Amino acid sequence: MITRDRLPYFVVFVKDHSTAADFFTQNLHLQTGRFPASVPAGKLAGIATALALHGTTLLLVNDSAKDVVAGVESGRGYPSFEVADLATFHAAAKKNGTEVVQEPTVGDFGTFAAYRGPDGLIVMAVQVNKLPESHGIVLSGGGAYGAFELGVLRKLAASVHGSDTGLNSLRPSVLTGTSVGAFNAAWLACAISDSYRTLPEIAEGLVNVWRKKIAGGIHNNGVFRVRGDVLSLASLRAAPRDSAFLAADLLKRLAYVSKSVPPELSRLLESVDISSLISAEPLRELLEETLSWQALQKSPCRLQIAATDWEAGTVRLFGHGSSVLPHEELMRESNFRDCVMASTAIPGLFAPVEVEADKPGGGREKRLYVDGGLVMNSPLNPAIDAGATVVHLICLNPDVNTLTLSPVNSTLDTLERSLATAVASGVSSELARVKLGNRLAGIVRRQHSDDFYREVTVHRYHPDKQVLGGVPGILDFSLKHIDELIANGEKVAGQHDCKQAGCILPQNQFEPTVRRK
Repeated sequence: MITRDRLPYFVVFVKDHSTAADFFTQNLHLQTGRFPASVPAGKLAGIATALALHGTTLLLVNDSAKDVVAGVESGRGYPSFEVADLATFHAAAKKNGTEVVQEPTVGDFGTFAAYRGPDGLIVMAVQVNKLPESHGIVLSGGGAYGAFELGVLRKLAASVHGSDTGLNSLRPSVLTGTSVGAFNAAWLACAISDSYRTLPEIAEGLVNVWRKKIAGGIHNNGVFRVRGDVLSLASLRAAPRDSAFLAADLLKRLAYVSKSVPPELSRLLESVDISSLISAEPLRELLEETLSWQALQKSPCRLQIAATDWEAGTVRLFGHGSSVLPHEELMRESNFRDCVMASTAIPGLFAPVEVEADKPGGGREKRLYVDGGLVMNSPLNPAIDAGATVVHLICLNPDVNTLTLSPVNSTLDTLERSLATAVASGVSSELARVKLGNRLAGIVRRQHSDDFYREVTVHRYHPDKQVLGGVPGILDFSLKHIDELIANGEKVAGQHDCKQAGCILPQNQFEPTVRRK
């Protein structure tokens, strides 16, 4: 059975693959480059060149190479079809009287056999080697809700539930995050650089950071402090500079309001900004203490952090790893912590963060960035673009279907449902793209890549509504709330059911079958 409605390879045997490649690239302007994922370089690197030919891989192979069809002629082309089970296909072909030119042979990119068709045409059937899975973890934004991610990670690291979801013996190769998820992802990427620590130990290390360095009340947590808070020792120490900041900020706002004659309600509302009263200095100190650029440099993980360009209103992906995609901005030592800081800057609560990055026309510039959750709260597709084929998407919003409409609405209830709906809409859009990619798997090449789309598995995890604490819970970093969220993450991951969670699996296993009459 042929498994894909495409011609995966068109193999041409030539006297010298380099000379032939020059002809195709210079005279016919075909694209060359590294071997696609389905054709591992291996021994082929010295005897063959892969070229992009309208969705098909044109494989130029030296006719002097070993393990090729006997008696080949230079310049002859051999179409190659992908089959699911070559042994079964070969037995059926022989039974039908098809002339066999080459018995099934193990090659660099799979097992192949060759057959003679009309007019002496040689046709190959290939059972392509199954590529190894690459696990990715996507960590969403949501303030204190981020502790839920710790519970899911702790459970995944400690146990294997199903053949594809367990991470007990696997380390993620891709980590993406937004807002609090950006911090968790960055910390994990740094920690995974230590090859002596097991994944359960790494997950427990992040739990300890939250419980010992982040947990606290409104006066003493590790994320923010209220300026001029007389009950906070940190605020008392910073009282002189807080006074100067608030005075300057007040003068600026009074000057703005005074421009309105007569004063309008809209101007008065615009003059109020809670972020003037909140300092993110504790978070900056936390990042300095817990995130190491040197450790990130040694990490085998691809790290991607999403932030929102405050002026342009567009998402910006800051990446770090062995290779950075064309749409990513390369993180550097000088802006690593700034990128994480910017991704966590919830507008209206925390001030925008200035990050130095490349200008489109060349050079460097500083721009203001805020929480990436405004545009991309769950950076799922960036993880897939980076090569992840099994993704664990940890959301921090409750499943919208579980939110009941209250007979008496309050502002907080409305805000909670609005936020959950907005985030769910973004996730649905990301998942729709994944489903499209699965349908294109093996047929169409990915953008900015020589690889074909591959089928992707996405496991989803949502917290229970009652443990979140509504909109105020986003800033509730109390130890009690953090422990409740961690416990809920463990419970949700432990009871994970793909069909109920709406996971995306290859071959659309859970989509209803339409029977035609």
